[in-house]
This record gives sequence, structure tokens and C-alpha cells, in this order.
Amino acid sequence: RDLIEREILTNNEKEAAQRGQESDAANNRTDAQRRLAAMRAENANLQNRRNEAEREEQEMIKQEVDLRAKRESLEQYEANLRNTHQRFAVRYAGRGEPTGTTFHQAR
Repeated sequence: RDLIEREILTNNEKEAAQRGQESDAANNRTDAQRRLAAMRAENANLQNRRNEAEREEQEMIKQEVDLRAKRESLEQYEANLRNTHQRFAVRYAGRGEPTGTTFHQAR
């Protein structure tokens, strides 16, 4: 009878220990799932910020390309004006008008 009671107590202790381990495992799993969800949320947040930064960067690149095109156009326009002025100055240089002046200054 003592042997049977000891076996029952031992089995009860083993079952209690197993339930404790199962409970610890369940808690660990829940904790791991919570950490995983937090990491996924952080990753999504970082990805959203990265996407926004890339959109902003693309917009800035587009603006830079537009500004370079405008600058090139202005440089070409300025070169054209300079060439026109030089041709005008050469054409009218021998007519008593000061060279190196603009048309409006000479008139």
C-alpha cells in the first residue's frame, strides 16, 4: 500500500512538473509571438519610412533634373544673346557707335 501511494505521489509530482513545463512553454511561446509581432510592426514601420524617403528622393531627383534642364536652356539663351550682341557690335563698329555697348545704350 505504501508503495502504491508513493507511486501515485511520484506520478502526481511528475504530472505537476510536466504541467509546469507545459505552462512555461506556452508562456514562452506567447512571449515569442508577442516579440515577433512587435518586430513585424517595427519592420513595417521602417519599410513605410523607407518608401516615403524613396518617394521624396525621387521627387528631389526629378526637381534636380528639371533645374539642370532649365539651367542648360538659360545658358544657351545667354550664349545666343552674347553672340547676337557680338554680331551687332561688329556690324556697327565702324559707324561711330561705341563698341561693347548694348543696342539700347547706343541709341
